[in-house]
Amino acid sequence: MSTLKKLDLTKNSFSGSLPADFGFRFPNLQELYINFNKFQGILPNSIINASKLSSISIAANSFTGSIPITFGRLQHLEVFVCGGNYFTTQGSELNFLSSLTNSRKLQILSFAQNPFKAFLPASIGNLSTSLVTFQAHECGIKGNIPSGIGNLTSLRMLGLDNNELEGNIPTTLGKLQNLGQLFLENNKLQGGIPQQFCDLKNLGELYLSHNRLSGIIPPCLGDIGSLAWLFLDSNTFTSTIPSTLWRHKSLVSLNLSSNLLIGKLPSSIGSSNSPLNGLDLSFNRMSGEIPSSIGTYQMLNKLSLAHNKLQGSIPESLGALISLEFLDLSQNNLSGLIPKSLEALRHLQYLNLSYNWLQGEIPIGGLFSNFTASSFMHNKDLCGAQKLQVLPCRSKQHESRALATKSFDQSNLIGNGSYGSVFKGELSDGVTVAIKVFNLLSERAVKSFNVECEVLCSILHRNLIKIISSCTNMDFRCLVMEYMSNGSLDQWLYSHNNHLNLVQRLQIMIDVASALEYLHHGQTTPIIHCDLKPSTVLLDGDMNARVCGIAKIFGEEEFILRTATLGTIEYMAPVKGTVPFAQTYMALHVISESPHFKCGVIGLTSTLTHVDIY
Repeated sequence: MSTLKKLDLTKNSFSGSLPADFGFRFPNLQELYINFNKFQGILPNSIINASKLSSISIAANSFTGSIPITFGRLQHLEVFVCGGNYFTTQGSELNFLSSLTNSRKLQILSFAQNPFKAFLPASIGNLSTSLVTFQAHECGIKGNIPSGIGNLTSLRMLGLDNNELEGNIPTTLGKLQNLGQLFLENNKLQGGIPQQFCDLKNLGELYLSHNRLSGIIPPCLGDIGSLAWLFLDSNTFTSTIPSTLWRHKSLVSLNLSSNLLIGKLPSSIGSSNSPLNGLDLSFNRMSGEIPSSIGTYQMLNKLSLAHNKLQGSIPESLGALISLEFLDLSQNNLSGLIPKSLEALRHLQYLNLSYNWLQGEIPIGGLFSNFTASSFMHNKDLCGAQKLQVLPCRSKQHESRALATKSFDQSNLIGNGSYGSVFKGELSDGVTVAIKVFNLLSERAVKSFNVECEVLCSILHRNLIKIISSCTNMDFRCLVMEYMSNGSLDQWLYSHNNHLNLVQRLQIMIDVASALEYLHHGQTTPIIHCDLKPSTVLLDGDMNARVCGIAKIFGEEEFILRTATLGTIEYMAPVKGTVPFAQTYMALHVISESPHFKCGVIGLTSTLTHVDIY
């Protein structure tokens, strides 16, 4: 078929190699398409005898050997596509590129996905000025990008991604005024983004991901009106995000993740009404709050702000992102509630809010029933279903009883202990109270609560802390007690800002002794404190002492432990004497803590016989 002009065998299962006299058999051939087959072997040199060839497309086969340098003799060649084969090269450079400089009509050149592992020759700048596509990704290309590439002024697509290129990006790329797509990701390029990139007014896609680029992100990139896809992730950029990018009206996808970017997200974010559908700022050093205006990106389907230093609450406006499929806010300092507005996200497939300071009930509507514990882990104040591995939520009834503490706000925290925390609160009638909340994850804390309720419900004395009320169910237990405005004796003994005079010290001693006398002899069953120390003696507004933290109950005929020890078990009296001796030890302990003088009580009994000062 010597008159054949076009041969198209694309997407079949042909195998074997091309005959050595291929070019002699088809001297009038103009177009050759044998893509996506199983051809193998080398390309015969005789192809150049088909001197009228304008298109050669042999991609996705198993050809081997080198590309004949004689291909440069094909004066009419416009398209040469040979990617996805096993071509190699002789020498350290891609010599066939130098031969193609003679093909002055060449418009499309693609040799991607071949194991060349060679350098780009400087002659690349001498290729046809008609070249619009240069595709050479995944070829193992080494070295620098020749500056002469800026001579190819008709280029619309340049793909050098997934190679081993290094050095700086040549500034001459700024001369490619027609360039619409630039792919340089997954290389070892260094330095910054050339300012000349801002002259690429037709640039629609810029991919510089996974390199070693540094410096600032040029603000003028946001002035390229045609820019739609911008990927600068996995570099070491250190600047703030240019405000021009947030004003951009054409951005479809913005990925700046895995850099060292700083600063806050502006309140104007989202005001441009751009068609943004992907925003990834994860693994940076962004701070501040998430602006509520981010909810105006109605087409957004991926949002990742993970691994930053963001704080504040999750905006309710995120529920307006009706197209959202992926949301990752993990590893930040976010606090507050998870907005119930997120239940409206009907397309949400991935959610990660872990490693924050979120609190309250995890929503249950919408697609939240599909999410697992991994979406919420390491937020210690969240509550919800058991499968989410968080505490069950308190009932509405018990939530209303704890409103006095403003939902246990940290500003109301008085102190923490091994069994729970104590908060200051104000009841609806204006009475200030102290609320002791027990940690139900500790079995000993539960026993402690039971013991305190058992003991305190049967005793009443002016020098013992008064229990006003209690609150208990399966997931929450607390005691509501008198609030002692002057804190603990420990604070007065060891603070440089407080001072107790002699009369106050003696009165405190008498108050404590009176409380102990009542515990030991005022009940049918003796009560032994066993954890008495300055921190368990509290002082009211008139400096009257109150003992708190009742610890053990002993039977009438036995001295065996009946309940678990409350409070801090580490401190115990170093004697095992009679009750009066224990009282004496307490008096001695209180008085001897003074940094100003020492005094002791000798022979203390329930009637307090005398006091020695020395």
